[in-house]
Amino acid sequence: MKQIQAGLPILEEALASRGVPQIICVFRQPAHALLNIKKSSPGLLTQRTHRDARAFRVPGPYAKLSNVARAMDQLKDAL
Repeated sequence: MKQIQAGLPILEEALASRGVPQIICVFRQPAHALLNIKKSSPGLLTQRTHRDARAFRVPGPYAKLSNVARAMDQLKDAL
């Protein structure tokens, strides 16, 4: 987690300088660090970055198919 915290300001600056409106997070821990949250479910997250970008958390490889379908439908609708 120290590496994530160390890289967070670099990531935030890179996203802000490019005006990124939506972020797709493959892993839970970086998503939580970026959004300053402790818990989330896969899918479109209600919290936004401090620069107002939306975030989507990809379901894990062992997630139930119904949860994966729901999350991916959210992503499709958001794009």
